[in-house]
Amino acid sequence: MSIDETLAGPMADELDQRRRWQPRTAFAERTSPESVVRRCDPEEPVFVLRAHDGTAVRAIGWYVQLLRVSGQPEAKVQGVIAVARAFKAWPDKEWPSIDFVSDETAWRQRHRIRTAAEELAESESVLNRAADDEPVFVLRARDPLAVMTVLWWAHNAVGAGGGERKYNAALEIAMAIERWRGAKGLVATAAAVTEPLPSPVVAETPAEEETAVPADTRLRYRIEAIAPVATEVRLAGLDGVGNRTLRWSPVFIERFALAPGDIVVVDPASPRAFVAVEKPDGQVLAW
Repeated sequence: MSIDETLAGPMADELDQRRRWQPRTAFAERTSPESVVRRCDPEEPVFVLRAHDGTAVRAIGWYVQLLRVSGQPEAKVQGVIAVARAFKAWPDKEWPSIDFVSDETAWRQRHRIRTAAEELAESESVLNRAADDEPVFVLRARDPLAVMTVLWWAHNAVGAGGGERKYNAALEIAMAIERWRGAKGLVATAAAVTEPLPSPVVAETPAEEETAVPADTRLRYRIEAIAPVATEVRLAGLDGVGNRTLRWSPVFIERFALAPGDIVVVDPASPRAFVAVEKPDGQVLAW
């Protein structure tokens, strides 16, 4: 499942909302005429999350946050929360890892950008490799929240042990989505959410409230440099904390206007998540 085609308000009736916003298995996604992938344009890029992926539930949790920030109907929010719970309940999990493969061509074929038609037709697609009864969640290019969700998935995949190639492959998919949207004359992704984004820390069960991080356990760093591609950030530790280099999504760096000299406060239980940013002019951004 994914956000509906237009993000333009409620469905015709509550029954239609419930039918569209419920967990869907890979078999149903492949075969149902109402599935997201079958309602896509054949050439529309898609990104498929499957419950087997240990980091997928966090990406869906982030999607829930984006739905709320962008003012979507609560029926959609609750539907995606139900999907996240189905993902969490799926017992067979695999966590991202660095792929050591001798055949680069085979790796690229498995991880390449796919259109909706290719996702349905190709045996190596995520949708076709998923078990028939496995929950899946399809992000389509027409969805203005897709790019931010793909980047958040990539960000978490690297943090969980995935390699740079996996991150870059997801980044290519995000860029392909943006190109497709531009060719169709759709609004730029950056304009899809106009309010400040919530914390990138997303509970595994999105309906649960976040637990505040005690101030005395937070780690403080000064940003020394941000790599030109805006994914790698070099941090100088303060108050006895050691230096470190982390990968942060370009979306977060841009959203929170991170720059050398900023002080970032980090949750030690999830060291890629911001708690606050202190600007050199004394401004503090907390969330």
